Amino acid sequence: MTIDLYDDEKPAAYKVGTYHMLDWTERALHLDSFGAMSADPGLGVLYPGGNWFSFNEYLTIQAGQFTRPFFDKHMFIGFPSKHLTYYVGTSEGRHIWIVFRPKNRRARAGGNMDGVDKWRERMRRFRGFFCFGCSQIEGKNVISGGPFSYGDADVATLVQGHVILSVAQVDRLNDILMGGYDTFAKDNEWGDDFFERHEPYSVTLKYGQDNPIAEAYEEWEKMKSAWDRLYDCSKIGRFVCALAMVQKVKNEDGEECGVLCDYEAMKKEFRGREHGGQGASFYPLGFSKTACNVQANSLPNYFGVELERLNEKYSVNTTNEEGEVVRGPPPFQVIKHQTYSAQKSVFRNSKAEHEISLGREPAVLAMIGTTGAHQEKVQKELRALQLELSYDRTAKRIIQGTGSLGIRSEMEILVHPGRLAEYNRHGSFLVSKLLKPMTRLYFGGDSASLFQASLIVLRPHVYPSLLLDTSFFWAVKARRLWGEAMVITKNGQRLCPWYIIEGIAICLRNAAFAQTGDMRLISGPVFKAAGLWQSIIDTGVPTMTKKFWREGAHGHLNAEAWPQPQNGSLRPSVAITAVKAHFGKEAAEMYHRRFELEWRMDRLLDLGNTESKRMHRIAARQIVAAYRQEIRERAGTATHKLITEEEKQLNREAAHLERVRMMQVRERRTRALESWQDKDTPLDRLNGFTLVSRMLGSSETVPAFPLSNSVPRMESGTMVDRMLKMAENKMATGAPYFGSRSTLTMSLVQAALSHFTMGVPEELNVQHVRWLAEEVIKELQAAKVDIVPWTSKRGRHARGSMWVHVVHTSPYRAGVSTGRYLPANEDEYIAMKMEEQREKDNPVPHGWLAQMPESLWSIKLGHRDLSEEMDDGFMNLAKGGGIDAQKPDFVGLFGHLRALFEDGIGSDLHQYILFCATLLCKIHPHYRYVVSNPNAQLQDVEDARLVVRNMVMVEPTKKAGSANRGIIAASFIAWLMYKRYLEPSALERRWHLTEAKLKKKTGNHDLTWGLFTRWGFYTIVNPHQFMIQNKGPPEMQSNGRMYWRMTDDADLIEVWRTIKDAWKRGQYREALRTIWSEPDLKRWERRGLLEPPAGETTGGSRDESPSKKRPAVAHEEDLRRTIKRMHSMRVEFHPRRV
Repeated sequence: MTIDLYDDEKPAAYKVGTYHMLDWTERALHLDSFGAMSADPGLGVLYPGGNWFSFNEYLTIQAGQFTRPFFDKHMFIGFPSKHLTYYVGTSEGRHIWIVFRPKNRRARAGGNMDGVDKWRERMRRFRGFFCFGCSQIEGKNVISGGPFSYGDADVATLVQGHVILSVAQVDRLNDILMGGYDTFAKDNEWGDDFFERHEPYSVTLKYGQDNPIAEAYEEWEKMKSAWDRLYDCSKIGRFVCALAMVQKVKNEDGEECGVLCDYEAMKKEFRGREHGGQGASFYPLGFSKTACNVQANSLPNYFGVELERLNEKYSVNTTNEEGEVVRGPPPFQVIKHQTYSAQKSVFRNSKAEHEISLGREPAVLAMIGTTGAHQEKVQKELRALQLELSYDRTAKRIIQGTGSLGIRSEMEILVHPGRLAEYNRHGSFLVSKLLKPMTRLYFGGDSASLFQASLIVLRPHVYPSLLLDTSFFWAVKARRLWGEAMVITKNGQRLCPWYIIEGIAICLRNAAFAQTGDMRLISGPVFKAAGLWQSIIDTGVPTMTKKFWREGAHGHLNAEAWPQPQNGSLRPSVAITAVKAHFGKEAAEMYHRRFELEWRMDRLLDLGNTESKRMHRIAARQIVAAYRQEIRERAGTATHKLITEEEKQLNREAAHLERVRMMQVRERRTRALESWQDKDTPLDRLNGFTLVSRMLGSSETVPAFPLSNSVPRMESGTMVDRMLKMAENKMATGAPYFGSRSTLTMSLVQAALSHFTMGVPEELNVQHVRWLAEEVIKELQAAKVDIVPWTSKRGRHARGSMWVHVVHTSPYRAGVSTGRYLPANEDEYIAMKMEEQREKDNPVPHGWLAQMPESLWSIKLGHRDLSEEMDDGFMNLAKGGGIDAQKPDFVGLFGHLRALFEDGIGSDLHQYILFCATLLCKIHPHYRYVVSNPNAQLQDVEDARLVVRNMVMVEPTKKAGSANRGIIAASFIAWLMYKRYLEPSALERRWHLTEAKLKKKTGNHDLTWGLFTRWGFYTIVNPHQFMIQNKGPPEMQSNGRMYWRMTDDADLIEVWRTIKDAWKRGQYREALRTIWSEPDLKRWERRGLLEPPAGETTGGSRDESPSKKRPAVAHEEDLRRTIKRMHSMRVEFHPRRV
């Protein structure tokens, strides 16, 4: 939607030539901000001007708020002030700080990078010095332990007492502080040169005052007297004030009109002069390409001319390096100018209700369903939002027309009193010679006409309508997403998926942009990837591309189109700003990690990869990474706490030897902590154990490991089991979690469990929890997490100062199912449950024969169990083994491999393996491949390919029994299960098997090809080469030889789907072409094995003859309806989102 404000038939705005017919008399001046900084180190801003003097109360010291922040939005003091300020108190309604300016000019540009902890500690020390200065003033009863004593007891009288100073006492305090500052900075005992490198300047600043300034002569005179009394400008180095003018416009009928900035006119006014065009930014409003808001670091031309005249008139001459008399630097400087339509409180939420751009809704949705200290606030905010959303308040203001529809223009001027003549350094001069001439520009003359010509005056009732029309769509979209979130989360009881949270955050940002025109609301990589930035340039309206927000208004965000992370960090998020604003930095970090986890798993599903094993692995990596991050923070905090306590004890200790010992311990902890963090916080039994012992150990010579007195060792399986049960609220929260405020790891565990278990049946939930636990255990072992923080004997949550050894074990015994089958949709799940019901109603274990009939076309797809031949083959493979160290446990081994196969037998991969094993049963022993030397050792891939090319198919002279046939098929299945699901170390750990014993058992054939079989290489490789073909570089074995890798599961599944589709259509030759070569297919075709006899159909297994067909399930429809009802509460059936 782009609106033409100058449409000839229905004009929305007045033409500039008719502005003289409008009423411009209603306007108001305001002093918006006011501040000063002393010219020299000391309390210069507290000195009153002129001869004014008073013994009454002048300065109220508030030492308890010494870390009160100082917000210098436009940096009028000339350098970044973060972590460089000390709050003193209030004087005459002004807040007073001391800012520590670096002596080195280069150091001022970078700011203080030491962090908040060091800043607090340094200001605590300065408070002790400040308390010492106050104690030297007679009659104040302030007690101090000395200039270097800064403990709570040393400053108690200053903090708890009501200390008020007069003007004379402020002067006395300034002399004491400045006289002793060098000694305090250089001769201290804490070894920090911060105060030596910085000088203390006093500063005062307050934004958002909006003090009205009347145009009457008497009011200006009062203002001059007040400034003369408050400030001694000779002691002030920088002086800043902001003038704001609100201009209202009415038509001839007295109706108020909306006023906007004209983009073309304002752009012209900021061009062509030295003071113009420097840092000017134009923010188009969301409904028009013509109207805009303006922010600049300079003045428009119609105001800049006057400022140049004042600088030219009042700057003093100076002498340059060559001795020439030149004009000095300008005393007046504009550091900010902005012009925007209406007052901020009209079209944005007030500060108390939060702006919609901060996004209360996404912040609350990001926190619901989690545990921690914010739950009470989350529930309170949720109840309020269910009654009224944040956008509704803004819409009411617009509809009701509350407030002014005028234009607000502000200029923030920086004054350098030192650049003025000495006789002009007083407050009345600044009021009469600077403020008054600059405000007069709005009221009359050419400057007023040019100012009015740069504006767009809308006709009555147009502006609110435009705002609602533009932002209404995004508000409706946000409201619909909120309703969907309440359904998915069951009114705030479960976790909300990322695409809902991010979607609402984007909608609210767009709605806020439509009302304010502030392009900063939609800046960032996400909005650019969504096409919002370009759409505003093209149409004036924020609209998204279908690729980013697919399927129209009812679709979800596309994970593929989301921008990639930059510089190795996490993926960008829109909602994280809202979470940080409402719930703090830790909550924002928690959500950001959870968002990254959910995005990765959704991306896999978008790519068609429904293999849950890979998703479990991704979730495990994210969980372990978050856990290690929490360990890093907690261990660092515990170490700093010990260092702080030892420093306090060091200040109280008098014995020299004891002081030396404590200083050595403190230095050891500091060096160990820095080394531990530089090495990416190792937690292994070598480096991690040593460094943690040195960080937190109690001994001085050989530090003892800070072992927990609850348990000395903890099995990783037990630890992970506790993590999962606590996340599921099946156990009280405690170790290994760190507390109610440290929920980063728990939030990721809860997100993963919600992703895997919500919307799927209970029996599958248990499996997913088990699989996730196994992957987390593997990831802990891979990351070498051998030591972790734990709890004390009577404690509950883990503490960074107490640790435990981790023994890596599985929480489940060997032989338990580890299949990885996850239904991709509801139909597949219903089909699986119906098949299970049929098997329960018709218990015929292994009731089909792969051999009957012998023709290949008779293979029946979709079997859910092994054939009789394969069942016998597994039994024969397991014969002859024991469970002691002398006899290998082949019973447990092949039982486990068989369970691996049967538990996932419904998946595409296992169905393909079963199909290939059935082919083996049918072609052997009637036809088989023979090689010249089956015992040959293969050195590389080319040797194996050469052996395969030289193989010939022969027909044996006599038939072999079904036992051989079954062993071949069972060996084929067992070999693939081992290669895909087991680690080599599992052989010896679980079943006491070594490669030497296996070689003896398998006829001394090559283990990579003939593992677990007596029949050697040639019975396994063909006719199914595709399963073991080369995909990527060869693997290097422990003996130095190289073998190729297994084919990826995704490629095998793609082949299987091709075979299955062709098989169902009766195209058997085309199906087998992906497995066999053309000569092989011709041999089978000549023998009549690929085409059924005339008049017969496929699928004639012996047990599936008409006389022995399984009876139909009478209650299939009831089962289908039951399953449908079980999922009726979900919005959609999808394992990842509901």
